[in-house]
Order: sequence, then C-alpha cells, then structure tokens
Amino acid sequence: MAFPVLKERVWEALFFQSVAWRIDRSRLGRRLLAALLRAYKEAGRPGRQWRRLQRHIDGLGGDDLSFELGYLQLEFGMVDESIAAFRTLLDRAILLGATVDPILISNLIDALNTAERYGDAIEVFESVVPTIGLSGPADVIHYNAGISYYEAGKFTDAVRCYRTALGLRTADTCHILHNLGNCYSALGDEEAALEHYHLALGVAATDADRGMEEYAIGMSSAELGRHEDAKRYYSRAAEHGHRKAGDRLAEWCITGRGTR
Repeated sequence: MAFPVLKERVWEALFFQSVAWRIDRSRLGRRLLAALLRAYKEAGRPGRQWRRLQRHIDGLGGDDLSFELGYLQLEFGMVDESIAAFRTLLDRAILLGATVDPILISNLIDALNTAERYGDAIEVFESVVPTIGLSGPADVIHYNAGISYYEAGKFTDAVRCYRTALGLRTADTCHILHNLGNCYSALGDEEAALEHYHLALGVAATDADRGMEEYAIGMSSAELGRHEDAKRYYSRAAEHGHRKAGDRLAEWCITGRGTR
C-alpha cells in the first residue's frame, strides 16, 4: 500500500476512534478531522469515509472545518454542496454581526461561477463586498466578480472589476490583463484589446500563457485587418503549443487570411 493511502487509512481509523471515545468535539478531535481532510486533499479525491466525515463536520458547525470542507467540495466537483457550505458560513457571519472573511466571499463567487450562476455571484459581490472593504485577498474577489460580469454580458462592469484587481495585485497579472483584453474586444474596442494582450504577453511566465496571448494578439490583429501581424503571432502561438493556432495558419494557406 502506498504511503499516502496508508496515511489516509490511519487518519480514518483515528477519526473512528475519536467518535468512539467521544472526544470528536474536543480540540484533539477537531485536529483529527482537519488532518483527515488534509489527507483527502493530498489524495485529490474524497476517500472512503468522505460522506460520514461531511455529515460529522456539518453537525459540529465549526467555521474553520466547514470552510475547509466547502473548499474541498468545490475542488472535488461537488459544486452545489460547496455553494451551500459557503452560503451557510456567510449567512451565519452576517447574522452574528461577525467580520466576513474575504476568502469566503471569493470562494463563494468562484463556486457560483463554476455553477454558471453568474447573477447570484454578482448579487453576492454587490451586496457583501462593500461591507468588507478592500482588505485581505480582495484582488481575487474582484477577479472572480469580473468573470461573473463578463459571462453575464456586463462588460463595462467586468472592466471595472478587473482594473480594481489589477491595482491590488502585485504578481501574476497575466490573466487579469488577458481578461481585460477580452472585455475590450467584446465592447468593440479592438485596439484596447490588442494593447492589453501585448501587456499580458509581456508578463506571461509560461509557454502556455505566451501561446494564449500570442493567439489573442493574432485574433485582434486579424480583426483590425493587420493580416501579416496576425499570421506572425499565430505562428508564434503554434510554437508555444497553442492548439488552435495551427488551424488559423492552415486557414491562411487556404484563404489567405484567418478568421475568428
């Protein structure tokens, strides 16, 4: 048996013992629950006792464990359950007048986006975020809200969110700039889109990101009638492994120009 699986089995056994010894609600019992959650996270999938563990944590009502459970539910594709967990934590914090954790808001919006419930995500953003200010990981909150607005077709609001995220974030700005480019393209401002794709290319850290930006530059260049620029960037994107870039180059060979 591989060591990670063995470790998982040990934590499952200790979880059972904590229930049998009636220490599951003690500090030690909660540490055992947290350790079992970490074991499932490391395994990248829910283990044999996942459902029982889930019911147990729901019964305890502890915010830290419930938050970690909601995060793993989202990671494991249990999106509706994740939304319910995060929503319960949010409602409880509001009811008690407690400080709302920005990470909770970010994860709830992310979960709602994953479920394609963009209107609900926007409602959370507009009703809760003004009350918590810009502390904590607010850049991620605004980034996720930008996705919500974009998918809902509210491109100007998406631009506002992405610009706020860009002003708050100190690293990994490539995707924010790329998404800003997408917003400007959707708004019909292809020059602004092209500018932001170039900026994103300038901070791209991986071949995949470079290929994505070069492809986007090729698309905008083609839209603006700059066909030689488009061909050049499609070629670069293909070299960086972008799967659609080769199709665009093939179109050039057949028609003399690429299309969206």
